[in-house]
Amino acid sequence: MASSPRSATATASAGWIFLTVVSLGGYALLAWSLWRLEWLTTGLTAAGVAALALPVAGALLGRAITTGRPHPGRAAAAWAGAAAGAACLLLGSLAALWSAMVGSL
Repeated sequence: MASSPRSATATASAGWIFLTVVSLGGYALLAWSLWRLEWLTTGLTAAGVAALALPVAGALLGRAITTGRPHPGRAAAAWAGAAAGAACLLLGSLAALWSAMVGSL
């Protein structure tokens, strides 16, 4: 039994929303851990707040690419862009932290 395009888009959007929430949750956990260990400096805080623009930029890019398409497709593309931005945010933060730790050895 074939599913409707609207149902497939809703399922895809739910997946992208889940990935966005998991990535941002990991980022929040990383920030909380650094704060708890008292390693969170003013520079890291400023960079972390500025980096939060990545998921927003991804969502805007996803919507811009799909301009003119039906709304469900644009919504799925926006969430896909937000998930990509959030994943880049989390992985980039972990890489920067790892690099700083290795550099201080």
